[in-house]
Amino acid sequence: GGGQFPTRIDNRTKSLLVCDLHEDLRSEGLLRCHFESFGKVESIELPPEGNAIIKFVNRREAEQALQHATLLNGKTLSLAWTGGPPPSPASPAWASSPGGAAGSKL
Repeated sequence: GGGQFPTRIDNRTKSLLVCDLHEDLRSEGLLRCHFESFGKVESIELPPEGNAIIKFVNRREAEQALQHATLLNGKTLSLAWTGGPPPSPASPAWASSPGGAAGSKL
């Protein structure tokens, strides 16, 4: 009778969105250095919209960063949870308008 411990898997996001990142701070190295003081950073994305996505290896460290990583080089960071990249802009076939393009002339 060995006692087994239930494994709890945390499927919550480990990614933080930095909203409206100041252009002076748009450096992966700078962001990595700042956020790694709270935990292991898995990846950093700098999409062209001016935000940044910081993905941590674990949720607990991401929570620490969300609460405490709000100031970088004298500038306030606006942090929020993000599920990752936005959904693809391609809409599914069932979402097309009624009487769609079938039979339309070019």
